[in-house]
Amino acid sequence: MACPYCNGLFGFDSVGRPQPALTGWPVFRYGQAELEIKKVADGEPPTVPLSVWALRQRFTQPAGNQPFDGYTYAEDAIPNEAVP
Repeated sequence: MACPYCNGLFGFDSVGRPQPALTGWPVFRYGQAELEIKKVADGEPPTVPLSVWALRQRFTQPAGNQPFDGYTYAEDAIPNEAVP
């Protein structure tokens, strides 16, 4: 999965704990179009940036980066992306 804060890649082990992504794993990314739909469904105006919406509605723990700031969305990633 691509981190919404840093765009780095991570995965989960067999019991669901986060771990570094392994070479060859498929990469899962958030889709911008789907997030825009969720943003409006949460009552935010369409003009609100996704990073602002995410902090208000979805990712309530601040981090060093803003969520989705500089993020590579699924629509912009290479097809069949895998961890290098």
